Parts: sequence; structure tokens; C-alpha cells
Amino acid sequence: YMEAENLLPSEGESARRVRTLAKLNEMCREFVKRVYEKNNLMEQYSDENPPFQLRTFGSYRLDVHLPGADMDTVMIVTRHIDRSDMFDDLYVSMQARKDITNLIKVQEARVPVIKFQMDEFEFDLAMARLSYATIPEDFDVTDDKHLKNVDQQSVTSLNGVRVTDTIRSLVPTMKTLKYCIRALKLWAKKRGVYKNVLGFLGGISLEIMAARIGQLYPKALPSRLLYYFFFVYSKWKWPQPVGLTEIIANSHDLQLPVWGSGATEMSDRRHLMPIITPCYPAQNATANVSKSTLKVMQEEFIRACDICKQIQEGKAGWGDLFEPLDPFSKYGNFLQIQASAQNKSDYDMWKGFCEANIRAVVSYMEKWPDAYLDRAHPIQRNFAKPRQNEEEQYEHFWFVGLKFDQEKLKADGKKAPNISGPVREFKVRLKGWNRRKDDMELQVLSKKRKDLPDFVLNPKDEEEALKEEGIEQQLQDGQRTSTIEEVENMAPKNDEASAGTKRSLEDVENSDSATESKKSRGNGTDPSTQEANHENDAMEVDGKAGQIADPDPAQTPPLSTSNDGANLSDANSAAAQPVRVKTEGADKPAGGEPSKPSSNDEREPGTQDVKKTVNPDESTGASARSVTAELMASLRQPEVRNENLVNREKIKKEVFSLEVGEELRIEADSKKVYVTLDTGHAEIFGWELPCGETVELVRTKLALYTWHGCTISVRGETKCCYKGDTTPMQTFANLHAYLQQSRHAAFTSRSNGPRIMIVGPPNTGKSSLVKLLLNYAVREGERPMLVDLDVSKARGLFIPGSLGAVAVTSFITPVDNISTAHPLAYYYGYRDCTRSSDLFTSFVDDLAKQIEARQSSGFDEEGRAAGLVIDTSSYHASSQPSYDLLVACAKSLKADIVVVMDMDKLFCDLQRDLGGDEGGVQIIKLAKGGGVVV
Repeated sequence: YMEAENLLPSEGESARRVRTLAKLNEMCREFVKRVYEKNNLMEQYSDENPPFQLRTFGSYRLDVHLPGADMDTVMIVTRHIDRSDMFDDLYVSMQARKDITNLIKVQEARVPVIKFQMDEFEFDLAMARLSYATIPEDFDVTDDKHLKNVDQQSVTSLNGVRVTDTIRSLVPTMKTLKYCIRALKLWAKKRGVYKNVLGFLGGISLEIMAARIGQLYPKALPSRLLYYFFFVYSKWKWPQPVGLTEIIANSHDLQLPVWGSGATEMSDRRHLMPIITPCYPAQNATANVSKSTLKVMQEEFIRACDICKQIQEGKAGWGDLFEPLDPFSKYGNFLQIQASAQNKSDYDMWKGFCEANIRAVVSYMEKWPDAYLDRAHPIQRNFAKPRQNEEEQYEHFWFVGLKFDQEKLKADGKKAPNISGPVREFKVRLKGWNRRKDDMELQVLSKKRKDLPDFVLNPKDEEEALKEEGIEQQLQDGQRTSTIEEVENMAPKNDEASAGTKRSLEDVENSDSATESKKSRGNGTDPSTQEANHENDAMEVDGKAGQIADPDPAQTPPLSTSNDGANLSDANSAAAQPVRVKTEGADKPAGGEPSKPSSNDEREPGTQDVKKTVNPDESTGASARSVTAELMASLRQPEVRNENLVNREKIKKEVFSLEVGEELRIEADSKKVYVTLDTGHAEIFGWELPCGETVELVRTKLALYTWHGCTISVRGETKCCYKGDTTPMQTFANLHAYLQQSRHAAFTSRSNGPRIMIVGPPNTGKSSLVKLLLNYAVREGERPMLVDLDVSKARGLFIPGSLGAVAVTSFITPVDNISTAHPLAYYYGYRDCTRSSDLFTSFVDDLAKQIEARQSSGFDEEGRAAGLVIDTSSYHASSQPSYDLLVACAKSLKADIVVVMDMDKLFCDLQRDLGGDEGGVQIIKLAKGGGVVV
């Protein structure tokens, strides 16, 4: 089939590749020689044994590439060649060559590369710098000893070759398997599940998965291997890892980070689809996979397995397996992400960064409780908008198909999902990039299928996407700023939108939805087409797309004591052997609440509120259309905030330059104050303020601290604004470090994490320390539980007079509160905890039991290890009941650390009643910050 479809490289193409590689090798030889001449090292240079080697890796090295595929190369050099030489000397010489086009250098990257096209072939050239003065004659790149004294970028570059060569050595029938891998790559591209940077499979992950099948079925023919591949992985119990050999925890005492062990063990356990590279240091090749993309891939595995069965029975052909997926007919609602820039170089850089972060918005929506998301499908193909003239901006488009859980939405009594919070977080993430320029613009729009651009629904070149190869991830990963774990920890924040994008709900109009044609194959209907037609009926609503920005004021989530969760998958079947970690002694298996309305949040004149009620007697399609209309309504931008941001120039402005270790203390009353981080780094209660973004402050007191120095602009009339250099931040950071050590030990031993309670008199910064410790924990990838016992707060987690607990999965910022997923809450009724001490104590006791029940259920080991951070009501020295309640709460919640803020007597009393030499509570006394307002 593949020969008939011209899907195998021709002999002529293979010969041309060899000639082009010879040219590249000669170009590298000339480059190395120039550097040696410049550094007066020619006596160490030899043409017979040159101080470099050019190696290929990836699909070309395994001989599993498709026609026109790019080639992955690495230049292995001695210690006399620096990486800066590659990006200066070699890059400049490549610019002068006529046979090289599309030249791009990605220097600030996890794997620095030069991307270019030589003759007809695309290349990615990396560099690995060894610690040797000369390359040994018996140099074996798979020998771990060559990684000694090598920088991390070189280790990563070398691992491309090392992984490829190790796969070849571990599979007994590589000659047969390579046809299967070629078919799998074609299938993955056709079905839209081949792009690592979007959270799908990459070249190396497909090769490892296929190699595992080759190990299990060494005598099978290619067609049978293909069937076994889909059969095994359609039944695989993720997150059981896939691997080809045991994981080596350490080699030659290099102490490199290895998947599933050491300091990264906790974060590695979050990976949903681990596919482990077979050489040291072992890493997960699919760390970007999300819940949504895993669901999409699992459905494709099942579909492919069914078709392979039908092929064996003569009921289908290979063309049915490779039938291209049209994702735009599968979903009725989309996010349209649009990046633009004025000049080509800025556009290329901005486009790469945006694509590297598309998966972030998927992660945000999956974690957002009000999104009611069934899946968010980032579509593999992206589009460059055709330019009409030279003055027009360069524009690039990505799309994410959306499907919502309508049953859960209805069960919770909600009319529509709300994804404005995740979209806002996504915008903040991208616009906060420190290399972003003024001409780099971003738009995120809500689109229905019929409103998609014509160049998307009717592309001119359907085969263009087949030219993309897995190594494109290097460019995208080079532009990215964080891993998938860090993506989950990004903080929500209000985004600035231009005043010209205002839209009212009157733009939503009803009309008949377009009819989609159904595709058939074999003796039945393609399951994806059936789902597409159903999704179209369920989610399609006519109307104009509006820009997604800040959310409208949302209803307060109901208080709940539910305990929803899911257990990890069971161990895999006997045929699929688990990956094991090799240690010295033994082997072991590897394993915000929506923002509240501002005081002046008003509708644009002429805008009407549109509320649709769903009649139970109406059809399912009409009900779903109403849901989607409500969804679009929830994504409208509060107009007044846009006008305020546009008119900030008219407001008084002050600029403060902060040195290392200083903080800017601000008090804002009812008048709005706008704070912008112009340069450097600053944080508010542990939350990093994005550079260039503006935070709106109303009725608050806070401090912006900098560890490295920064410049901050303050617009508006503040009640108080000044710099201070006397802060306890270093002490707070040390406390956080101690808590992290305790969390790691708890996770390893499968025990409860640290439970820290903050106590003290009024105006000593208790709540500020609580926010800081929670934000620092979130930055580390933890999910601690906040226990809020301060019933006196007017603007706390719960309504005044309430106490409760909630798992903290996102940052606490001046703009947004915590995302309250499954909170535990009790209404006490008084704002003084001593007013009815018995009632308050009974609530705390019951709250402690509920927390214990959740953490002992076993469904959230990471949350259990992250522990509790307990905020308390202010202690009054003249009130004995106040002290008795503190002691009772510490005992009920089993606090093992109590931090006393700035009060010697309370410290001594608690040390007497709770502390002890062995097994007692640790009592720590800290000074209040210099900016605490009394």
C-alpha cells in the first residue's frame, strides 16, 4: 500500500540526502578549522582525525523517515569549540551560502539548534561539546562515561543519538519494524495526533512504543505488528510507563536527573502517558500529554484497532486506516488563537513561542471547575493567513476544538460553562514573555464552525501539513518558558484588551446550523464522523464570535462537602512488562474562583442582558444551543475596565526603582491604582508579577518584593506608597524550604505532609504569610490545602462568619481568589470565634474529620504530602477563650508546626502547652514585616 501511494523514499531521494549530508559535513569541518586557527590550536588539528563528528539521529538514523522528511543532526565537538562559535561563526558563514535558505537560529533553548534548508532538505543542527581535547578513536556515543563534565544542553543533544542507537540495539527485528514505524507516522499525521508540542505523540515516542511491540512480537510481519501496536495500546492502562529496558538510577556517579526517581519523582508521577527513553538519563518523551489529548489518542487507538481487524477480515482497506481526520467537522465550538507581528523575524519568533504554549490553555481549562470540560482538542494543523500586500501584518492561527460535559453541567444546575478564567491565564502567560515586542499581538476568539475563516475550512494545500516532522518540537520547546508542570501553576490575572474589541450580547443571533456531510468507510460509518455530527447538533449556535477576555461577574460556587476523585490505573497486563528502576539494593516499579465584579463594572449603553431558559420539553439540540449561547455570553469583556486601562495615561504616575531585597508597600482605598512591572522581577505574596502587565488594585494593602531588582510604575492616587528594605522575606523563604523538605519526605514515605498553623495578634501579617507559603508551594508544583479558620475576614476565601478548607491548585493574586474546587465549608454565623466557642470547636472537629477522610482515601497522594496551611483568627491577649481555641484547633487539625507572629508571651504559652522534647509540635516565632499596617 505504501509503495503504491509513493509513501516510501525513492532511491534517488536517498542518494541526494547522502550528497547533502556530505556537503554539511564539509561545511562543519571548515567551521571547526576556522575556530582552531582563531584560537591558535592548529597543532592539535588533524584532517585524518578531525576534532568533530557529524551524527544523524531520529527517523533518518532509524531509516523510518517519510519522503521529504527533515533530518536531525548533531555536531559533536571537543572542548576547544564553544557553542557561541556555532551561533556566530558557523551561522554567519551559512548566511552567505546560496544553497541554504530558511535559516533560523534558536539559541536560547533547552536544545539550541540552527534550523535551515540545504538543497531540498530541511535540517536541525545541534551541538554537543565533550570534555575531551580530542575525540577518542574508539568513541562510542552510547557509553555513559562520555557524559562526564558535559553541560546539560550537550547531554540533551547527545541523547538524541544515544536514544536512536539504543533502540536499534534493543529491537531484534529492526528491518521488519521500520515499515511498521513508517506506517505509524503516516497514521499519526493523518489522524492529527503527531505533534509533541501540542501534547500528542512525537517521532521518538512513536518509535519507542513501536519498538516495545517489536520486543513482544519479534517474529511478526509488519502488518501484524501494526495490529498488535493498536491492540496493545488501546488496552494499555496509563499511566503505566512504556519502556524498552530497566531505568538506571545513576551511572558513573553522574547524578543526572532521571525520570521517576530523586528530586523529580513527585512531578514525574503527574505524567499521564509516560514513554521512557531507553538510555541514561532516562526521560519521559511525552511529558506534554494532557487529559484531553490522552483521551483523543485513546479513541484513535481503538478506532485503528477496529479497522485493522476489519482489514484482516477483508471488510476494509488500508486507505480506511489512513483516512485523514477533519477535526473541524468533529466539534461545534473552537478557540481561535491568533498571533501577529509586523515584520517576519518577530513573527517567526512570536509564532514559535505561541505554539509552544498552546497546550497551556488546555491545561488551564482542564483544571478550571466552571469550564465543565469534556475535552479540549488542540488541532495539529495551523494556518498562516495569506497576506494581501507587503504592508499587511503576518498572522498565524491555531484552533482548539471544545466539547463540554453537558450532563455534569445540568446536574450542577448551571446554564453554561465559563472558560474565561483559563483564557485570561493563557493571555497573561503569553503577553508576559520577556522577549515580546510591541508589534507582537495576540487575540483569543470564541468561534463556531461556520464562522471559521475561509482559508481554514478551504485550505489551498492539503498536503502541506505532511511536511512537518517531530523535530519541530525543538524549535517550539526552545521558545517555551516552562514545562507542563509549570503550566499548571501559572497564576490567573486580568488581561488588557483594546477598547476597539467591545461587543454586546446583542451580537448573538440565531439561525439554522449548516448541515455537515457524513463520511463512510467499509461496511459502516466512521466513528469520528458520527461523533462530529452529534457534536454539531449538540453545540452549534449561530452568532458572531466575540473576543474572550475578562469574565463577567459569576455566581459564587455553592458550599460542598463532596469528595470527588479517581483512582490511578491498575497495573498493566502480564504481556506488557512494567518499566523498573534499577537501584543498588533492589528493583522497584517506576512509577480560582471567578473574579468578583468591580464596584464600577457597568454595561455599555445599549447592551442588554440575554438570559436563555431551557424548557425541559425542548429538543436536546435546542437545549444545547442555549447552553452555547450562554457560554458565549459568559466570555464578554467588562467594558468599563477597558476604558480605565485606555485612560491610564491621564492618571498620576510614579516610577519606583527597587534594589535587591527591597519592597514597594502600597495601600489603596476605593480609588483604583494600576501597578505595572516595567523591568526586572517582582512578586506579591509569592506570586510573580508578569513583566509588562498591569494589576488593578482596589481596597487592599500589599508589598511588591524583589529578589533581583526591578522598576515599577504606579498610576493613580494611593493612600500610601513607599519603599522599604526591612523585610523578613529571607526568613519566610527558609521556612518554605523547610516545608518542601518535609513534603518530599512525606511523599516518599506515603505519609501526611507538614501541617503548619499561623497564629498571632491582629496586624502582624498572618494572612500575608499564609498567601506567600501557598504561592511558593504552587510554584513548586504542590497542591496544599488551605484551612481558613479566620471568620472575621470581610474578603476571605468564604463569606464572613464561615470557616472551611480547599485544595489550592492556582496562585492567589490581588486580582483573583482561589479556584474553589470541591471546598469544605461551614457557616458559623459570627465574626468572633469566641462568641460561641463550643459551636466553633465542633465545626473545627468535623472539618478535621472531613480532611482526614479525603486524605486517607488515597486518590490524592500528592495533596496529602503537600499538607495543610492553617490561617487563624487574631489572638487577643486579654481573652483566655481566644487562646483555648488556638490550642484546640491545633490539636484537632494535628498541626505539627505553629508559627507565632511577633508575640513572645503567646510563643512561650504554646511552647508549654503544645511543644515538647519528643513528638511535640514545633513552635516557631517570627517577626512581622516592616510594612505591616497597625
